[in-house]
Formats: sequence, C-alpha cells, structure tokens
Amino acid sequence: MVSNKQASSHAVKLLPFLISFILYFIFEPYVGVFSSTALKCTPIISLTLYILMKEFDFGQDYKRSKLVLWGLIFSCGGDALLNVGLFPHGMALFGAAHIFYIRSFGWRPLKFWIGAIIYLVGVAVLSIIYGKLDKVLKIGVPIYSVLLATMCWRSLARIYQGGNLFNICCGIGGLLFLISDSLIGLNMFILAAPSAGVQFGIMLTYYLSQLGITLSTANECRAINSKSSAATVKNRMKNSRLHVNS
Repeated sequence: MVSNKQASSHAVKLLPFLISFILYFIFEPYVGVFSSTALKCTPIISLTLYILMKEFDFGQDYKRSKLVLWGLIFSCGGDALLNVGLFPHGMALFGAAHIFYIRSFGWRPLKFWIGAIIYLVGVAVLSIIYGKLDKVLKIGVPIYSVLLATMCWRSLARIYQGGNLFNICCGIGGLLFLISDSLIGLNMFILAAPSAGVQFGIMLTYYLSQLGITLSTANECRAINSKSSAATVKNRMKNSRLHVNS
C-alpha cells in the first residue's frame, strides 16, 4: 500500500517528466531537428532525474534502480540517434537498454508461458516485415526483437512478484514498449507513407512505457526505508528493555 505522503513525494519528483512530456507534443511538430531532438530526449532525462532524487545511491541496495538508470541513459542516446536518421545505431542503443531492463526485472518468477506467447507473436510480426528490411536490418531487427520480447516477458512476470502497484507499472511499461516498437514497424515497413497519427501513438506509448519501467524502482526505495524503520523500532525496544532491567 502506498501512503498519501509517499504518493505525493513521487508525484513531485515526476513533475519535470510531466511538463517535458506535454511540451514535446505541443512544440515538436513546429521545430527543427536539433530542437526536436532536445524535446524528444528531455522526458527521458527527467526520468533519470527522478531515480537520482528518490533516495538513490550506487550501492548494492539500489541495484534495480542503477540498472534502470543505465537503461534510460542508453534509451536517451537511442532517441537522439533515431531522431537524426541513424536508425540502426539508435536500435543498437535501445537493445543495450533492454539488456539493462531485463537484468533489473530478474528471472523470478519465470512464468515461461508469458514469454512463449510474446515470442510467437514476435515471430509472426517479424515474418511480415522481414522481406522489406535491408541487409543490415535483416541482422539487427531479429536480434533487437528477441531483446524487446524478453524485456516485455520479464516485465509482465514481475506482476506475479507480489502484484503491488509498482510491479504492475513495470508490466504495463514493458507491454507499452512492445506496442510502441510494433507501431514503428508498422509506420516504417507496412504503411505506404508514414502516418502522423501512428507517430503520435508511437511516442505516447513510448513515454508511458518508460514511465512505468522507471516506477518499477520506486518500491526498492520503500523497501529500504521499511527495513530501516523496522531496525529503528527493534533497537528502541532493545534499549527500553535494558533500561527496565537496569
């Protein structure tokens, strides 16, 4: 259960993301490539700031937060490269981001049936667009697709790791990432011409996916605080008993 105080704290830290998210959709259609790239990357940078502000450090206690942070950094680089037309290079950075996300989500519980369904859907989609890929993408897209599908599988499996709000956000985030990238494939390789409506859907689902994945780290902070509180109470009880015995 998330208290009102905790929810308010997270909401304040997410304000930069919300503002930059809105500004992107308002101004991106009217600016040049450089400004568009800055607008596109700013929401992801805001999510990295959220992680850094939520009682974060680089110790082992925040392993998941560190991995998601690296995933966001690589995602930001991928955004910049995609925006200037370097699709294979951007895809490579997003592939690296998915590796960090997979490591963050872990492998327990396994829930293999979720992965089997996602892989089957991925193979079906890949078979549709494969013939339209160039030589480089015929190698890169299948590799990336495996990483994307695995990331989505592990994010959805986390919902079964207690079913709390932040794990649910993680699962939704991974699924939205899969939807966003599927829309990119639709826009690039299936439609006769890129659609502005599909592009809007790509970015909307993408930003919400990164938000969900980022929020998967919020309960890591809460768990540490809970342990600290429990230890404090235990020490106080111990000191009280010593005082009574004396």
